[in-house]
Amino acid sequence: MFGDRVNRSWLVAKESYAVLKSNPGLTLFPVLSAIATVLVSIPFLILLVPIAIASKGHHHASSRSTTW
Repeated sequence: MFGDRVNRSWLVAKESYAVLKSNPGLTLFPVLSAIATVLVSIPFLILLVPIAIASKGHHHASSRSTTW
């Protein structure tokens, strides 16, 4: 079962490479997709970093005040 999946994945990868080799212009789409993904992720990361830092500080402060 696992070997079949690996074999099919390898065949798909080889066929994909053959398509890209026959038409190199298609490589533009993954590059543009990667750039767009990074650009869309930046605002989320800008918002999440301060929240994560504040959350980390809050977690340590609340754990010190708890006594068992």
